[in-house]
Amino acid sequence: MTELLEFHHQLIADIQGDADAMGLVTAEAFFEKVADLLSEAGEVDEADRAYYEGKYSVHQMQVDGYGGDPSDNSGVLTLIVCDFGLSDEIRVLNRPHVERLQNRLFRFLVSSMKPDFKNQLEETSPGFGLADLISTRWNMIEKVKLVVATNGNFSARSDAEPLDPIDGKPITLSVWDLKRLKQFMDQGQARADLQIDFEQDFGGGIPLLKASAGDGALESY
Repeated sequence: MTELLEFHHQLIADIQGDADAMGLVTAEAFFEKVADLLSEAGEVDEADRAYYEGKYSVHQMQVDGYGGDPSDNSGVLTLIVCDFGLSDEIRVLNRPHVERLQNRLFRFLVSSMKPDFKNQLEETSPGFGLADLISTRWNMIEKVKLVVATNGNFSARSDAEPLDPIDGKPITLSVWDLKRLKQFMDQGQARADLQIDFEQDFGGGIPLLKASAGDGALESY
């Protein structure tokens, strides 16, 4: 059994245990787990559950939560959609699967600014509350972050991938899949390693000045 498969089984067991302990369904427990990890990783300052799944016109939409009030987060709106599956084997996710989740989240964002969409929602529902927050804060929102959290294994890498802007506001997509969740939980490493080849990209290395002196065991530059 591979380390990733072992992590997959352990994560499901943890989610099921949390669900039983807190009286939640597994999808809710997965969101709570992901919310803690996203906060620890600095992806969001906080994450609140606000579940909505339904249709507007002919388009399917889904949102599981958001990263708090944009007015408290430097004008950044973060929307989160979760994709949790109970399976013995690791689900392999391709780009079209992730794009479907991304589009469900994006459609909720756009629909939130249409009064007739909000009018069809119960005013006491989490979906209405989030849609109302988006529409009332839209003018002060400076950036939108879409986050897909899944216990599947995404075949590509997506970390703050730029999407087409709305009203001049930049939008990015980040996918937290099984590999990335494991990497962060094992090492606290949320971002991909950045490697720069100065010789290839810039035609030469960077000149250094020796800062250490004497016969010490370590040298600094």
